[in-house]
Amino acid sequence: MNYLATEEERKEYSEILKNNEEQYQNFVSEKYSIENVFNKRKNSINISQENSQLPIEYKETFFKSILNKIKKLFRKVMI
Repeated sequence: MNYLATEEERKEYSEILKNNEEQYQNFVSEKYSIENVFNKRKNSINISQENSQLPIEYKETFFKSILNKIKKLFRKVMI
């Protein structure tokens, strides 16, 4: 940077770096601010409580379904 750029280009480059750093710091401070972290935790707890009340649908495994079909077949043959 020091050898390839003129004085004006260095100033522009340093200003661009400062602006980018400020934007990044603002982003980080908003993302990890204490107030937002606790709000997100409260929201996630409410969502998890809502999900826990929903009924869970279980699917038969492949082998279990084949076994049940074989049992049905034997029942039909025996009758």
